[in-house]
Amino acid sequence: MRIVHISDCFAPRTGGMETQVRALATEQVKAGHQVTVLTATPGSSTSHVDDGVGVVRLTVRTPGDLPIHPRTRTVVTASLAEMSPDVVHVHVGEVSPFAWGGIRAVCGLGLPRVVTVHSVWSPVMRRLVAPMARRWARPPTVVSAVSVMAADRVGFALAVNVHVLPNGIDASVWGPEPPLAHTGVRFVAVQRLAPRKRTGALVRAFAAASTGYPDMHLVIIGDGPARRSLERRVASWGRAEAITFLGRVTPESIRETFRSSDTFVQASRRESFGIAALEARASGLPVIAYGESGTADFISHGVDGLLVDDDAGLARAIGDMGRDSVLRSRLTSNARGKPVEHAWDQVIPAVDELYERAVTAIRLPR
Repeated sequence: MRIVHISDCFAPRTGGMETQVRALATEQVKAGHQVTVLTATPGSSTSHVDDGVGVVRLTVRTPGDLPIHPRTRTVVTASLAEMSPDVVHVHVGEVSPFAWGGIRAVCGLGLPRVVTVHSVWSPVMRRLVAPMARRWARPPTVVSAVSVMAADRVGFALAVNVHVLPNGIDASVWGPEPPLAHTGVRFVAVQRLAPRKRTGALVRAFAAASTGYPDMHLVIIGDGPARRSLERRVASWGRAEAITFLGRVTPESIRETFRSSDTFVQASRRESFGIAALEARASGLPVIAYGESGTADFISHGVDGLLVDDDAGLARAIGDMGRDSVLRSRLTSNARGKPVEHAWDQVIPAVDELYERAVTAIRLPR
């Protein structure tokens, strides 16, 4: 099958959506498909092959190399007409001008298409996006989102049926490994240090929960614009020894950190899926997260993690996991004993099913 993915962002950018698109495309190549990614993200060349995936960069010079194009529909239409794909898979976030233009191009050509929403649309964005999106969201377009929570919100905004298409992980990379010896109780978070990820709420909750318990330690992996202010805040509290900022590290380093940790923590309320949380759970760590987030799709409260309602609940959950060794042992045993969920060998068939729906929908009379 000839598959084209359309995404505003792609490597060398390393955010969640672009990393997931790259992984999906690579897995599809392994399955024998011919796969190309159309993106507005600049790179070292405008057209190349990466791990068997064709990458076509439709770019113009913009301030800060922003992934936008003033003539998206025109250039995407020309590229798709030349490629003649069997199906087009468009990936959208909350602000995705290149993907929106790509959808219009795909609809104009009458090609089979699947649109996957990778973010949680805020009420403001739903009001802005819905009037435009409803024009293309109706059949024969197949619409999906990465979690039940995200799908519910998209379905409400667009008044269409939305399928759940979860993100995938490599089970051979993220399966449980023997834990590494360490002192105290170690919590770990992997996230971009930006306001939407609520790292400030995380460090406040941890500071409150760990007061008087010097054996509790938090390691935060990731970088972003909020890092310096967070480090200054933690230092001003006198908690620099309890909260460590590692910055951006390799996947191998993340796995090693998971092996020497006891619990994964995620403070984002608007997490559409939580790929790092899934990787942590697959590695055998119990997870603390918000019950209203997409992470609740694969974490069961009191079984392999704790789901909370607010920041006070986040602090209580951290405190419970830090001080209650019986609870920690039970949740860890359950997490390590569960099969890896959303491995690629489970996700790819779900993707294929949506592609077949899209191809069939184009053939139906309207």
